[in-house]
Amino acid sequence: MNQMGDVPEDLYQKMFDQQNGKCYYCKMSLKRDYHTEHKTPLCRGGLHDKDNLCLSCPECNLRKNRRTEEEFFALINGENNGEKRTVAVYGQTTFPHSKM
Repeated sequence: MNQMGDVPEDLYQKMFDQQNGKCYYCKMSLKRDYHTEHKTPLCRGGLHDKDNLCLSCPECNLRKNRRTEEEFFALINGENNGEKRTVAVYGQTTFPHSKM
């Protein structure tokens, strides 16, 4: 598979529903204002496929830049002095948006 991959047309609505209309990283409401985000950036070898895509708020996507999802969560963790909360729906550790 090349970097472009195959993404079903209905994937974006499914991601929006699965994420409960919230940013994958900060969990703030997307309100239909969101970016399609690559968890591992294409420039870092990530693929444009359903397993590497999520929806994020513009602020998180732009701040994440070329970082992987793990690197971005680590950055957020450092900025929040290790204060964590776990969101069971995604199995990810998330942090309050206001402290970003």
